[in-house]
Amino acid sequence: SSSTFSSSAASLPIKKRYNSEDATKLQMAVEGDFDPDALSRSVQEAQAGSLKAKLRALYKFTRPHTIRGTILASIAGTTRALIDTPGAIANAQWGLLLPRAVIGMVALLFGNAFIVGINQIYDEDIDKLNKPFLP
Repeated sequence: SSSTFSSSAASLPIKKRYNSEDATKLQMAVEGDFDPDALSRSVQEAQAGSLKAKLRALYKFTRPHTIRGTILASIAGTTRALIDTPGAIANAQWGLLLPRAVIGMVALLFGNAFIVGINQIYDEDIDKLNKPFLP
């Protein structure tokens, strides 16, 4: 049988070898900090009083991937309840329901941030090793 890869391609020299410094840079890139100095710069900016840097640190502290899950789950649950309840959509008083839904979503997001914050505090030693890109 013929191979889809030519033997000459397999024998090409590797142009760059990676060392432990490269591995550290790659670990820093996990959450979007592709610049290895980004973490130290953002700490310095936050300590200097930059509101943008503090908001960015808060955003990273709340672990954005968990926020997306909370929003998706609450929308899916609400949609399912409205679909399964006969007449709920036709008879809904949207002027009352939408502000309550927004308040409920904000409460869920604060609850999510609280839970993630507790996890961040208690797992600080582990996260310093496994997730050095976190604030």
